[in-house]
Amino acid sequence: MSFIQERPQCPYCLKNFHKNGIGNHKRTCKQRIEQSAIDSQFNLDQNESQAANVECEAINTPRLLFSNQAQSNSSLDSQFEDLHLDSQRNLPSSLSFQPVSSEDEDGNSSNPIINAADEILDLVNPYNPQFQIEYHPSALLDPCILTREEYFQMTALEMTDSFVNNCPWHPFASERDFELAELILRDHPSAYTINNESDLNDAWSKAEHLLTMFKKEELSLQYRDETRLYDVHFRPLWEWTLNLLNDETLSPHFVWDAVKIFQLDEKTNTKMRIFDEPWTGNVLWEVQSSLPPGGKPLAYILYADKTQLSSFGTAKGYPVIARIANLPDAIWNGKDWGGGTVVGWLPVVEDDPKHKGKPTWINFKRVVWHESFQKIIESIEDYSSTGYAFKLPHSGHIIVIYPFILILCADYEEHCMMTLIRGVNSAYPCPVCLVPNAKLQDILEVYIPRTTEEMQELYDRAEDEGEEILDKVSLRNVENVFWSIANSDPYKAVSWDRLHAYHLGVFRHLLNRLLEHLENIPGAEKRHAKVVIDEFINNFPRWKNFTHFTNVTTFDFGDAKKFEHMSKASFPETFHYDTYHFSSNSFLLPILYLELDMYASMDVHTEKSIEEGRQLLQVFEATLKAYTEATDNQNFKNLTSWSIPKVHTQQHLFDDIIAKGATKNYNTKVNESMHGPLKKTYQTQTNFKNVSEQILMTDHRYKIAMQLRQKIDLRQAQMTSVDIEANDSAEAKDGDSAEAEDDDIQNEEIESLDSKAKLHSLQFTSKDPRTFEELETAFHSDPAYERF
Repeated sequence: MSFIQERPQCPYCLKNFHKNGIGNHKRTCKQRIEQSAIDSQFNLDQNESQAANVECEAINTPRLLFSNQAQSNSSLDSQFEDLHLDSQRNLPSSLSFQPVSSEDEDGNSSNPIINAADEILDLVNPYNPQFQIEYHPSALLDPCILTREEYFQMTALEMTDSFVNNCPWHPFASERDFELAELILRDHPSAYTINNESDLNDAWSKAEHLLTMFKKEELSLQYRDETRLYDVHFRPLWEWTLNLLNDETLSPHFVWDAVKIFQLDEKTNTKMRIFDEPWTGNVLWEVQSSLPPGGKPLAYILYADKTQLSSFGTAKGYPVIARIANLPDAIWNGKDWGGGTVVGWLPVVEDDPKHKGKPTWINFKRVVWHESFQKIIESIEDYSSTGYAFKLPHSGHIIVIYPFILILCADYEEHCMMTLIRGVNSAYPCPVCLVPNAKLQDILEVYIPRTTEEMQELYDRAEDEGEEILDKVSLRNVENVFWSIANSDPYKAVSWDRLHAYHLGVFRHLLNRLLEHLENIPGAEKRHAKVVIDEFINNFPRWKNFTHFTNVTTFDFGDAKKFEHMSKASFPETFHYDTYHFSSNSFLLPILYLELDMYASMDVHTEKSIEEGRQLLQVFEATLKAYTEATDNQNFKNLTSWSIPKVHTQQHLFDDIIAKGATKNYNTKVNESMHGPLKKTYQTQTNFKNVSEQILMTDHRYKIAMQLRQKIDLRQAQMTSVDIEANDSAEAKDGDSAEAEDDDIQNEEIESLDSKAKLHSLQFTSKDPRTFEELETAFHSDPAYERF
């Protein structure tokens, strides 16, 4: 998708808009014109005496204009009564009310009502920035400048109706058949008793091939003198990608060129860069620069994490979820078709009591992980270097696509697995850079970054020189699967995660510190402090979609969402006693954390907001060091250390925003929310034996249902739109009164029919035929249709 290609014109305001937003704009613009016409006529009637002496040419419409000559504003008061402006004193003295012809000085047709509305909007909000879109040079597109309205219309998402399928429920026999299958799939089969279940299963069997199915392969790996077997389930990543690329409804929304977006400031004649979607960051720009001329990068977001399927933790799953970052955030970050998809199910290696804790066993588990992941991504390995020629369904243009991994989305422990570093207790525990373990609190000090070239070179040298050379960078002696994918540096791909780094990281640490400090308060005052803090939390006002807590001193939960809510509800009284007894910095730290979390949560960043965030991080680091020094000097017991990777990784927060866009692009929250349906499937649609195949088959059917549902909804939306346009066209014509009366009589007769007669006369016309089988299915509860 290009930002300036195919910009259709609105028939009402005659402005050009992006094709994905023109539909919404046309409806809004039409309503605005109609309302403006009504308002203008009202104002004209109100000011008829003032405007009576004005000569009107052709079709004249009252309009607000700026004139070079100062005129009386006495007639303007009534004009602005309906604008609800807070103050009219600030209106320019040159503002006057004059009728204007529908043609401008050059004889060009214009829309005076829209122009009047635009000028009024400019009065209410005079700041009207412009946006500059700079395309990657290989796109061969000139930069373009958009107004505020054009920019937001461009970013609006509207599914195209250019490729509507007349039978979107295929291979199901009818839409009703699909809806029944969809309902049963959602609520699980045991909730329904159907007469012909084999037909339903046959339909699903046909539909299963609409999307890439899961494969199962067995890994045979050697550990010491024994061979161990593991099953890995996966969809070949490239085949799954082609499912999305070939989808005619998704195809127009792919963005194939990196861009740099700037907000222009006319007052200072400066521009400020904006970061939001992945293609606005530096990495996609750099990757496209490394490709052959005309090459288009295709960026993956990959997530992996273990989850407990059963309440007791006896059954576990290890899903791998993929998303395509070339789609808009509203699609790839959503729950519908085009969003996250399970593309792999890794084996969970249970610890062997004989080998648990041994370095060789720890390395072996990582070998299993990377060998399993290889099955998922090996289908893109060659294409990442050679490219893949692909014909776009919506335009017919042929482009050469180069897939690569942009983001590895996970928690810290999983990042250690992905990058094969030795973890939290190692000498260099950061997966991104070589910060020493003792310097984790030095948030702003920059250390040497890890790179694929250097890590792979050390791994190759270790074969001859021994593992000691890997110890110098805390790297494990295992080959990294991501090294084989071109332009995919795992140490750049691992991304800062707000969920685990902040809500389950820094704030959880702050809360634990508070409770530890409370335990160091002597005597009865400790009990009093806990009572006061819990009362404050319990009395905190209730808010919609906000967890209400009754206490904090004895909390027992691990949900990141609850920690996020707790961070907002626990000030200021919660940390009052911490400040009073220990250090004023213990009160300032949580406040600074909240401000940093606010910056981290922003969906759109600018160079200015990033600089503000970095400055705030400097204050946080200084405050943390002062707080640590104050508490260390008081010999408190059992205090947790602040020397943890989640404190250090804040250093990479704003670097990741510049490289890969806003944090929403790599937040694990949306991926972890997909664990819920997998757990529900385990509980309701498996026999608790060989659950992997059953869970993945159900998940596969869910994805098919999503795709078919989107096509059906798109078809219905198009039919509704056609009906509305037809009705509008009919209303515009002069109706025949006699014919209208006949229609009224006919409608009254139809309404008087009983339900069965009404069924035959209305629902099953020649335009909407139904088979006998469909009649039986639709009215299976009616004896009249039994064996129809």
